[in-house]
Amino acid sequence: MNNNLFLICMMKDDEPKLLHHWLKYYFDFLKIPLGEVLIHRTNKEKTQIVVSMLNQYNINIDYTDSYSSNLKNTWINNIKKKYNENYWVVYPDSDEFFEYPDNNLIKFINYCEENKMTIISGYFCDRHSDDWELKEIEENKNIFIEYPIYTNYTKEILKASNRKITLFKNKYTMYNSHYLKEEVNFNNERNCKKERFKKYKQYKWNISFIMMSKKENQHMNTIPLDILSQKTEDIIKDKINIDELYNLILDEKYINTQLFIIDLSILNENEINIEYNKNIEHIIEEIYLKRNKNVIFIQTSNKKINEKFEKICELYLKPIIYETKINENFGENLLSYLFKIQNFLLHGFNYYYPNINVNHFKYTEYFIESNTIKVEGKFGNQDNKQFLRPYKLALENIKEKNGKYYLEHKNIKYEKGTYIDYI
Repeated sequence: MNNNLFLICMMKDDEPKLLHHWLKYYFDFLKIPLGEVLIHRTNKEKTQIVVSMLNQYNINIDYTDSYSSNLKNTWINNIKKKYNENYWVVYPDSDEFFEYPDNNLIKFINYCEENKMTIISGYFCDRHSDDWELKEIEENKNIFIEYPIYTNYTKEILKASNRKITLFKNKYTMYNSHYLKEEVNFNNERNCKKERFKKYKQYKWNISFIMMSKKENQHMNTIPLDILSQKTEDIIKDKINIDELYNLILDEKYINTQLFIIDLSILNENEINIEYNKNIEHIIEEIYLKRNKNVIFIQTSNKKINEKFEKICELYLKPIIYETKINENFGENLLSYLFKIQNFLLHGFNYYYPNINVNHFKYTEYFIESNTIKVEGKFGNQDNKQFLRPYKLALENIKEKNGKYYLEHKNIKYEKGTYIDYI
């Protein structure tokens, strides 16, 4: 048992049947030892029911009579101060069920500790009933059976963020339920104007530069030496296939290299096949996850190769796609890029890949009432109007038939969702 772990959540008091499953999932099944919950009170009797359910577990309870994102964030970050930086935090909403590898959170945390992972992110798998009805939740029936299919409804239809932090070290601060404050700061920094780069002391790098060239590339000389402690080149005389690139990266001479700059034009354009994506993943995992290094991929004229690398790189928040070609501006552009990476390292990010599924049980019997409350601003909901747009749009996509409510699902791609036996 890993006792350096706690769950934190703000919830409303109006979904007791869903809460029944949520508690069993996180505290009985995933064996989280401690919880911190802020209850948004809307009704005295409902609150008493929720409190009695929470009291069956090792959960500390606070109360509020209003809601806003700012209030939620302030409470969460204050509660986090009770625990030291080495604690792991699980931060789900009351309709979110995080799906960890092998359904074993403790084992997964041990893996993250061993591999120095500090942030685990995930994306919504919006769960639905098989006929799209907003069904009543049954306490004694597995909720993954009641809602067997999943979509990307939140992102594709509601145009809302479907990204979620599913596990992270307590040293980070929450910006909202989707991003850490440090992530937002980093994104602001890397988007700042070029003139600001000169104000920062640059990091010293050992660079391994892998490129396709029969002679030393003249534009390597444009790299400012004051930011580099060492630079080396591997001159690739002939095009290589992707597994050869992987083996090249594994060479022991790069064991102390901190940054790989890989010109994708060295790759054989005729070797693109089904295994190509897997080999790209292996390259990124070896550099980024196993060795905790950085990598810049310089794009080639072959759009298929660029697209395949970019698609996989997008799964990582670390900035690893470099679109500028090697030309007379290469040194200046590299200086800007190193600034981005430096600030990334200063924040200490180290992400786990692949992403974690966030089984999102939003479209249940509680959907209409809870969304109507948010839109109408009842019970002290103080959020900005722009955040209410997805809730309004969601209500517009509900259709009534014979006294039952269904989610409009035309042109929605859906698949069978995972089944987790938690009860």
